[in-house]
Amino acid sequence: MNPQSDYHKVRRFRSGRASKTLLHMLPHGDNPSVKISARARMPLSLLVAIVGFAFACFIFERRVEGFALLGPYTDWMKQTNGYHQPGDIGGPMDINEGYRWNVPVVTYGFDHSFMEFFGTNGLAAIESAIQMLNDIPPSSSIVLTNYPNHSVRVRFTAQAQGMYDLKSAALSLLLQQMGLSQPVRYVFAMRNWSDSFLTNRYQWEWESWAIPDYIIQRNFDPQSLLPSTFVDDVRYTAEVYYVPGLSGVFTFQADATMDSSIAVAENNLGPGNFFIDLTRDDIGGLRYLLGTNNVCYEELLPDVHGSGTNLTNYVNGAWRPGIEKVTFMPQPVDPSTGQYLPMTNQFADAYIRNGTLLHQQLERVTSQADITFSAPTTWEGAFGPAFRHTGTSNWINNAALNGTSTNAGPGVIRPPIRIEFRAASPLVEADDYGLGRIERWASFDASTNAIIPYPAADSHTTNELSVSFELQTSSGTISFGNPWRLPLPVGASFSLQISPDLTNWFSAATLTNTGVRIDWICPVFPHPHQFFRVAPQ
Repeated sequence: MNPQSDYHKVRRFRSGRASKTLLHMLPHGDNPSVKISARARMPLSLLVAIVGFAFACFIFERRVEGFALLGPYTDWMKQTNGYHQPGDIGGPMDINEGYRWNVPVVTYGFDHSFMEFFGTNGLAAIESAIQMLNDIPPSSSIVLTNYPNHSVRVRFTAQAQGMYDLKSAALSLLLQQMGLSQPVRYVFAMRNWSDSFLTNRYQWEWESWAIPDYIIQRNFDPQSLLPSTFVDDVRYTAEVYYVPGLSGVFTFQADATMDSSIAVAENNLGPGNFFIDLTRDDIGGLRYLLGTNNVCYEELLPDVHGSGTNLTNYVNGAWRPGIEKVTFMPQPVDPSTGQYLPMTNQFADAYIRNGTLLHQQLERVTSQADITFSAPTTWEGAFGPAFRHTGTSNWINNAALNGTSTNAGPGVIRPPIRIEFRAASPLVEADDYGLGRIERWASFDASTNAIIPYPAADSHTTNELSVSFELQTSSGTISFGNPWRLPLPVGASFSLQISPDLTNWFSAATLTNTGVRIDWICPVFPHPHQFFRVAPQ
């Protein structure tokens, strides 16, 4: 099949919703086709009411949420332009360059390292995040107002102890692996540097000439699909920053007094915070990617083939609408070996030929999980809770097949994917100036249920406290060998103390023994002497 044969038909089909919405989204009366006939003799009061209502609708829609799309880096997405930052796996895509799954079932599993560190409670936390995604209705049934603008809550006890919610982190990482990126970060982003930014740093100084050659907009309104400066009903502005070798755009609230929120896809929750649901930003992005109005030329994943009457005769490359919904299912495991078992999923595939929507029966056999959760013990350059996951370089760019060979997409997400959480003991960074930070993985919510820390307390250490101590100096880290061990029961409080003279002791941090080792990192300051101890409270 020639991918260009239905190109113009599909362009009209895929842009249908956007063009209808655009009619009443054009600002400043720019739509020449909208006229009011004098013959209608419309009463002035009614006309004023209609215009006022239309203007109110316009304002409302322009204040709807925003979403950003994720895809492989392009050649201009350089580190010197603010990309390839820690935790990044790709760059922001334009509205017609999104990447998505084109199979209705995606499988997941857990390796031995994950189960060893997080146990069954950690597994339940990940599956709770997955259930939130599985509960999303088909795109055509999504009502944005059924989802909150503000989804972040705080557990103050967990915040005080530097705990990061495992479920919330997994939910953010899964959204990225569904094709969504950070909406606030990419309201504005750097494309090319201009020396004019040295004297025109702020949006109101550069917006008239900088967009889109130097500054791009990659946050989109889910109703109009136009670039938006709003996320969660909060308007954002920006300034350009520059230091030798690095430039970029810093996005911030236009009105600092407004309550801000965080889309799940933003992936920047602090300790003690957790998500209660997906936000309208997230849902709006998924609705766009998976909606049937979003038609792209796509090829099937390599492990998809014909089934039933289409066993040997099936269409591979074709114009395809979004699949409406992705369901995550566990990859079966052999209980005796722990190895993945093959899983077969049959589904009806929709495609367009000669302007007609057709269907065929397909089958996919997966021999390993599409997404594997892991908790490796080896990790470079990170303390406390950290994560990393498979990048976007494996995703399939179908821009050429869609008649836009110079674009960064659209494309298809291709497995396998690994999502890794750092298996680390609780980290405490504290010195004689006080507590710097505490970091560890945990599970918690808004209920009165006990917080579940990771790793779980070992039954053999319930009456012992273990503290590993390290000094950070300008020349590196000094480790003091085996951990300190104290006879302190779980639930008992203790203090990390520092003294310059063995007489006056200062408490750097007061903590509770949870039964697992504590890693105490202490930055060294230019004192003549420093002494350190752990004291029960």
